[in-house]
Amino acid sequence: QCHAERYPHLTGALTHPRLRRAAYPPPRCQVSPTPAATKTTAGRCATSPHCLQREMTVLCPETRNVRVPEGWLRLEGVEPDQLPDSLLLDLWHGAAEGWEPVPSSSSATVLKGKLLGGTEAYFKRFHLRDSRDRFKHLIRPSRATRAAMKSRQMSGDGFKTPAVLGVFTLRRHGLVAGSALITTAVADATPLKELIQARDRQGRRALLAAFAEELARLHQAGWHHADLRAGNVLAYERGSAWDFHYLDNEGNRKGKSLPDQDAVHNLMQVNMEVGPANGERRIFWQRYRELRQLDKERADAICRDVRALTLRRWTKHGLKKQLR
Repeated sequence: QCHAERYPHLTGALTHPRLRRAAYPPPRCQVSPTPAATKTTAGRCATSPHCLQREMTVLCPETRNVRVPEGWLRLEGVEPDQLPDSLLLDLWHGAAEGWEPVPSSSSATVLKGKLLGGTEAYFKRFHLRDSRDRFKHLIRPSRATRAAMKSRQMSGDGFKTPAVLGVFTLRRHGLVAGSALITTAVADATPLKELIQARDRQGRRALLAAFAEELARLHQAGWHHADLRAGNVLAYERGSAWDFHYLDNEGNRKGKSLPDQDAVHNLMQVNMEVGPANGERRIFWQRYRELRQLDKERADAICRDVRALTLRRWTKHGLKKQLR
């Protein structure tokens, strides 16, 4: 059904298709929650072209709309038997019983707890950082939607991320006013930042060498992580190897090849950790350089830029540290 037929009184008011989609959300997905629709590609949503699950190229589950004081809250992905409306509203307002707050930035609220089915999960609500966010959402998806889409894209490329259970979108007067994400907790995983501080010298060197291999593989695939702090990487030991999971993926992007300035940005974020000694940093860099197969001139240029940018950041944050 075209825009003019659905909204005859607004014909010509919103000419850009993205503005129309943002101001007037598409109709609810018509796919019935049958076993065939949840197990085969035949059950993909065809009537709602901008359904979140279609954008993520996964099957479209039942969608719920819940009335909240701020507007309408739309949830896609979690079944009502795991997340009833009462728990949903408590999570949205940050006061769910049995859910503990997790330290996060001022632009998000994170809670950790269990769904009714016993699944351990994280709930992350993204706040509007400023008035410009409202206009950004007119031409691009919400932060939670982008995080879900990027996480799935990274998983398809062989990089591990927490599984997305559901996405919330708050709309007020047809415009996106907030969003949230529910993901599974990664069993036995610890933030890389904590592991770096807790390990002895030998264990820290092995960990950093393993993460250098992982980061080189990420960059070789063309991925740039927008916020690759050690706290946004989960790691757990699997025998003699390490597995890494990436968090906060909404700003990530992928290209055919990674520009050197993006590699410098990620390397600086990792290098900001003050725990490793200079020798351990060299081990990390040498392993990364080997796997990226960087020639000497290019490697030296990247190393100089990373060192200069790290020192500027440390000076800005008042950290007294020198790199050799």
